Amino acid sequence: MAKSDVSKLALLGGRRAVDRPAPAWPVTGDLEVAWMEGVVRSGKWSWLGPHERAFCEEFASFIGA
Repeated sequence: MAKSDVSKLALLGGRRAVDRPAPAWPVTGDLEVAWMEGVVRSGKWSWLGPHERAFCEEFASFIGA
């Protein structure tokens, strides 16, 4: 990787650090669409739904709470 000149910010006329556009976000594929469709069709898409409860339990376990 070549060393770049960072003495002048791109905002002030210097060279840009990244020369390609940011990727699209959020990344959405068939799996995500299927999950969302299942949640919407279940009618349980508030904080009382099973997916939110499962997320909270898994996240609490992950952080050791």
